[in-house]
Amino acid sequence: MAIADVFCSLADLNDELTMPSELRRAHTQNDKAVMKAYGFSIKDSSEEIFIFNQRVIKV
Repeated sequence: MAIADVFCSLADLNDELTMPSELRRAHTQNDKAVMKAYGFSIKDSSEEIFIFNQRVIKV
């Protein structure tokens, strides 16, 4: 079943509990690709990413 075939709201699509598994997998793959593109390890903490973002904002 494709994501487009599932009838739900945007809130449902963004709710971790009701999100279709296909969409959750796509989010996970995207998260990994973005982390890799910015040179982060999947193990980097949210705090480290927050600090990086704060430095970028100041540039």
